[in-house]
Amino acid sequence: MDAKLVAVFLAVVLKAVLDYIAEPIRQHWPNVDLWWFKYVSLVFGVALCWFIPLNVFLPYFSNAVIGSLLTGVLVGGVPKLLNDMLSNSAHATLVSSVSTLPATFAGSVSTLRAMGPENRSLPPTEKSVTIRPRGW
Repeated sequence: MDAKLVAVFLAVVLKAVLDYIAEPIRQHWPNVDLWWFKYVSLVFGVALCWFIPLNVFLPYFSNAVIGSLLTGVLVGGVPKLLNDMLSNSAHATLVSSVSTLPATFAGSVSTLRAMGPENRSLPPTEKSVTIRPRGW
């Protein structure tokens, strides 16, 4: 079987397993922040690709260790990427924020984030925040 297909399959299975583990935690403790789950995913992805000598980068890296580690990072990082892409709340928030802005809006993403749900219908000139890098 092609190594790329195996890597995609492992990433989807890893996402399903991590969601299966995270769901009882979210039900029991609804306010817990599972920010550290992306690192668990990364560790499991690297471990899977290390013990199954899987190297997607074989044409690029002849060293099996580097190829397996990079493939593990890829397999471990895809569940986070899939979770971000499939998250309906983030997509719905962005779409509703952009659709309620006036047509003359020429602000930045930081201004869009500063406009909370309670004032999205206000023009950005009435309530906007400018975020500048340090040292300005």
